[in-house]
Amino acid sequence: MKTSWQNISDAVFHFAEHQPDHAALIDGDRTFSYRDLAVLVSQTSVYLKNMGLKLGYPVAIAMRNNAENIILSLAVFRIGAVLVALPPDISDQALAARIDAFKIIASFTDPDGPSSSAPIAVRVGTNWLADIGQISGDARADAQAGELRLIIVSSGSTGIPKGILTTQEQRMLRAGTYRSFFDDGWTVASPGNLLLPAPPSMSFYGQFLVIQLLLGGTVVLLPKFDSGVDLAKAIAACTDAICPIVPNMARSFIACAPTDAILFPNVRALIPGGLPLAGHEKLALVRCVSPNIHEIYGSGGFGAFAHLGPDDILKHANSVGRAVSVAGNQVELVDWDDKPVAPGVEGRLRVRGTHVSLGFFNPEDNQRGAERFANGWYYPGDVLQRDEVGYLYMRGRSDDAFLSGDLTIYPPELEDVITRHPDIEEAVVVGRPNDVNGADLVGFFVVRNGLDHEAVVAHCRTNLPPAKCPKMVFYLDAIPRTGNGKIDRPALKRAAMRLV
Repeated sequence: MKTSWQNISDAVFHFAEHQPDHAALIDGDRTFSYRDLAVLVSQTSVYLKNMGLKLGYPVAIAMRNNAENIILSLAVFRIGAVLVALPPDISDQALAARIDAFKIIASFTDPDGPSSSAPIAVRVGTNWLADIGQISGDARADAQAGELRLIIVSSGSTGIPKGILTTQEQRMLRAGTYRSFFDDGWTVASPGNLLLPAPPSMSFYGQFLVIQLLLGGTVVLLPKFDSGVDLAKAIAACTDAICPIVPNMARSFIACAPTDAILFPNVRALIPGGLPLAGHEKLALVRCVSPNIHEIYGSGGFGAFAHLGPDDILKHANSVGRAVSVAGNQVELVDWDDKPVAPGVEGRLRVRGTHVSLGFFNPEDNQRGAERFANGWYYPGDVLQRDEVGYLYMRGRSDDAFLSGDLTIYPPELEDVITRHPDIEEAVVVGRPNDVNGADLVGFFVVRNGLDHEAVVAHCRTNLPPAKCPKMVFYLDAIPRTGNGKIDRPALKRAAMRLV
């Protein structure tokens, strides 16, 4: 796998020359070969240049998971503009805030997407590709990959989203690391079909898109489905599939898996990411969804911190895996004085090396929350423990921890236990400050099969110590999520303050 191109889009042109008829993108009934994709990307690069966009200009794309989105993204890379990928359902107000925060010059949205306040605002309609087809030439930037930027926007799961400044070179270096988790199971000789179940606005999906293009493989863009069952049918219908998923997708697959068979017996790899799943959920995935589960734990500021393959899941399901070992990178756990901690001792995760992003686009974001860049290190804000053989165990995010009496509570440990009940589909625990002992525990649950409150309370009291039982429980039809599919904990914390 070559990661030494000076522009991510160069991979498309390389494969357009060496395998021009191989499918690059499949979007419903539309298939684009590498030859087709290279032509469209070069035409779009000239289209962007003619608008006045150039090297270093931030450009936002907030579009559905379609070919136009991918073509525009690659063209933005090609001219050296700074890609800011945003979710398609972002609100007018949120888009305006991103435009202001990241000095966005141009935005591209769906015809029914949000209104944009960017100086250049384009709605990409059904005739857009035909219009691009009238253009000729190429506007590739004459710059090195380490000089070309993109902004990875955080999910907002801990507050106001931040923009992490990253280079195209780092995206390609991280791609090599991700691909290495699969050994010979994902190569240039055998790239399979990458299924993208959502737009690449989530950094996790965007990284997998880059990997597949660097391998010269096929990217299959899936539409938004109303149910996990429909998404499962689409994945099962695709041969030789590699599919990254987020936790709520994983849970929906567990719920709809047959009792007497594997849901996806022929999927090459199903890859949960975004946030680590509970141990019992990973075991359920291996046993009833696919034997080829690879969980990746990482963040937009670094890429993958750790990987847990199918064999490891069976032995270390509660772990997030071993720390990724890559020449030039360092992953460690430290105390609050930045001293390395011993196995079994809680510590803050920090990393440094070639994969670490340049920092926040807005330097003041370094003072907001536990996620920060300091002295060459990146601190994602996570607290973990390491065992004697090197497996990492997530305690939680320091921003989400709260004191209840003498205890420091990390919500994931409670949520793991609570969701072991077969009829508690999802659980989120937050702290509601009080005047006595720090915080009361408030639970927001999604239940099924008519599970009643008494049964929920009994399950919590049986499996959790009294100090870790939610004092109040509220039932939701669905857990609120950010535009990137992560749990919107700030919204639930605000709700906990309002509810009585």
